Amino acid sequence: MQGTWYSADNDADSTITFEPHSYTYSDGDNSGTIQLYKQDSHFGEDEDNYTNEDVQNATKNWGKVSYLNIDGERWLNVRGWTQSAGDGDSYAVKTETVNGKQVKVLVVGGGAGNWVEGIYYQSKDMAQQNADKKFDDLNYQ
Repeated sequence: MQGTWYSADNDADSTITFEPHSYTYSDGDNSGTIQLYKQDSHFGEDEDNYTNEDVQNATKNWGKVSYLNIDGERWLNVRGWTQSAGDGDSYAVKTETVNGKQVKVLVVGGGAGNWVEGIYYQSKDMAQQNADKKFDDLNYQ
């Protein structure tokens, strides 16, 4: 998953760059870097951790990560550090057929059904050539 991925879905050029413990995103309107951490299970036992403004401000660029197994695929799930509701975003690298060739793509899913929000490619040209392309084996809303 590490490296830079490009998308032209939803009429916008965007990038996601995964590093060992963070990712950086840019979609034209928004950009930033999220530091990725595994959250101690005891953190969630104290409701004040989710409502304390100092904690929220100190961790606003932190993501709590977990792995999900959905339809036999392993997904990296990222939620806000103090997020108490919602499903966050999930990421998986899959191999899809594009113009008759096997290509690795980064699939971004979200919501209760882990619906596809975007497909990212390893080159900007490929992303632009395949903007809004749908793959039969993915779950779209």
